[in-house]
Amino acid sequence: MSDLSQTFRGRVWKLGDSVDTGQLAPGGPNLVPNDPIADIKAKCLRTLRPEFGAQVQPGDIVVAGTNFGCGSSRSTGVVAVKACGIQAVLAESVSRLYLRNSVAQGLLAFNVPGIAGAVSDGDTLEVDYAASMARNLTTGDTIPLKRLPPTVERIYALGGIGPVIAQRLAAEGIFPPTPAPA
Repeated sequence: MSDLSQTFRGRVWKLGDSVDTGQLAPGGPNLVPNDPIADIKAKCLRTLRPEFGAQVQPGDIVVAGTNFGCGSSRSTGVVAVKACGIQAVLAESVSRLYLRNSVAQGLLAFNVPGIAGAVSDGDTLEVDYAASMARNLTTGDTIPLKRLPPTVERIYALGGIGPVIAQRLAAEGIFPPTPAPA
């Protein structure tokens, strides 16, 4: 789940323009046999940033230029970024299909004009959605964030479209509710 009321911080992985889904989730032979998630993580961005899979940490943030997530409409590009523990993508522009897949999978993704010029690789970025801003804690620069539509906020709050559908089906008595974790 993505609690948009909470401010979060992370180390920036800065990427350029037109990072496509084939770079985010490339195919090829398994690098980590018998562990699909570890394999996806090992392959993510390996052509752009060979160190990414080994050095990315849960809570890191991707900042990119324009047209982030272009390419295939498959959701594997989002799955790969989530598998790496990235908590949010902030880009000058996110491709329409990647943005839709991000919402569906519960990965925070924002179109943030001016973000690429406001951060450097390795900076610490704070995202305060409630205050509609991203703040570079390394430099002190701030960039405004646009509010998401309430429907999208709700999808993020529940963790993606799957939990939204399950909740609705449960409310209609069609599908039993998922028990809360013990």
